[in-house]
Amino acid sequence: MDIQLVVGETVILLITPLDTRGQGWLLTDDIYRVILTIRETKESAVILTLDGVVEAKGQTVDNSGKLAVLVHSEDTKDLPVGEYFYDVVMVKKGHWFDIEDYDGLYLEIGYGKIKAGAWKEIERGWIELTDDTVNFVQITKTGEYKITTGDYEKDGEGNYINDNLYRIITVEGSVADVYPYSDWFKAGTHSGLDFYYEAGKVLDSSNVLQDVSAGHITLKPSRTNYIEIDSAGVITSNITRFSSGRYPLYEVETSEDSITTVAKQENNFVFDDRAKSIRGDSYIPSVKANVSVIWTPTKVEED
Repeated sequence: MDIQLVVGETVILLITPLDTRGQGWLLTDDIYRVILTIRETKESAVILTLDGVVEAKGQTVDNSGKLAVLVHSEDTKDLPVGEYFYDVVMVKKGHWFDIEDYDGLYLEIGYGKIKAGAWKEIERGWIELTDDTVNFVQITKTGEYKITTGDYEKDGEGNYINDNLYRIITVEGSVADVYPYSDWFKAGTHSGLDFYYEAGKVLDSSNVLQDVSAGHITLKPSRTNYIEIDSAGVITSNITRFSSGRYPLYEVETSEDSITTVAKQENNFVFDDRAKSIRGDSYIPSVKANVSVIWTPTKVEED
C-alpha cells in the first residue's frame, strides 16, 4: 500500500497488515508494539521511526485487523520532498516460560527454549519456592531452574549469570500474586474525611518485603481520591490519578464532609523480568511499500 505524506501535516495512517500470501491478519492482544520506519531505499539506514497501535483486531481475512500510526507535523517538517520506502513491523509477545499455575509454594512454568550453542528445549514443569521471601526464579545456561533470594545470581563483576525469569513473593505458604495481598491495608472504620487502614507490607527498592504500620490519611472533599503507597512505605493520596511507580490501594469518592464509596485496587504482584529473547518475542514484517513526501502550500480564502 503506497502512501503519501505532506510535509508539516498531522495525519493518522490506517494500515492493513498482510501476510506472505497477501491476506489480512487477525490480530491478538499479544501485539504490543507497532513500528513504522522510513528509509531512502530498502537497504539504507532508517531516517524516521514512529510507533503505532492496533486499531482493530479484525474478524476475518476479508475484514482483517488494522494498525494506526500517528504522523505528527513535527515528524516530517525536516524531511526533504521525495520518494522513500517504508515498512511496518508488529512486535508480538512470546510465551516461553510463562507461569502456568501455582499451588501453595509450588510454581509451574511452561515450555520454553534457551540458546546454549544450539537451541535447547525446556519442557514445562514444577519448581518449589522458598516461603516468606522474594524468590528470584531463573534458568541456567544448561537448562536448570534456580531460585535465589536477595537478587538474581551474579558473577564476581556484578553481571547476571543466568536468564532471569520472575520475582515472586511468598507469604505464609502462598504466592502473593496481587497487591495489596490478603488483608494488607484493609479499610478500617472511617471518620469524616479521615480514611483509616490496617497494617500491610510493601516491597522496597532493595526487593525486601517491609512492614507498614496501620494509620489514616485525610482525603479531599467532594472528589475522587487515589490512595497509593510508594516503595518506602509512605501512603499518600491525590485527586489526579494513580502515580507511576507506586502501588494503588484504594479509589475513594468523598462528599463535602464524608467518605461515600471505597473501591479496593488489585494489581499484579508477580514481577516478570524475562528479556524479549527468553520470552520468545517475534518481529513480524507486515507491510513494505513506497511513500511519497510532498509539500503543498495552503492559502486561506477570504469570504
